[in-house]
Amino acid sequence: GVQTCALPICKAQSQLAFAEFLEQNADDINGDGNPFPTSLQMLGMATEFVATSDKAIKSIVRLQNGGADLVFKDDSDAETITRMRAFDKFRLGIPVFWGELGYLIEARLKWRQQADKVNFTYSLIRPDLAHEQAARALIDKLRAGIGETPLLLGSFDA
Repeated sequence: GVQTCALPICKAQSQLAFAEFLEQNADDINGDGNPFPTSLQMLGMATEFVATSDKAIKSIVRLQNGGADLVFKDDSDAETITRMRAFDKFRLGIPVFWGELGYLIEARLKWRQQADKVNFTYSLIRPDLAHEQAARALIDKLRAGIGETPLLLGSFDA
């Protein structure tokens, strides 16, 4: 199963670690190719990552008073933005409780390019909704199985 984080946001992983994560958890990536990428598309993106950026430095100096303006621009180019837009969200089918079927949870992919390496991270989008859905399904299953016996829900305060 997917090695999810306890928190909705997972720590950054190197390209190799993220590709291995995708390979190990391919069965849990639940995409149809449009709008959510398949596990094969995700793995292809991670193993053959290509990003280009527009870099520019604009420097202006004023001889009269020695002042200077320096502007540095480092932005992904339009082709990279278009290519990566297909991977901005992906969908996971994760079992919430042991032995249960997977519930669909969307995740948002983020990447950062720094010098000669790229790091990936993802954040789960509203995992609480999948947990609630799984809990309600389990409660309904219990109610159906216990017949006339009342099912009480609440909290225990000692």
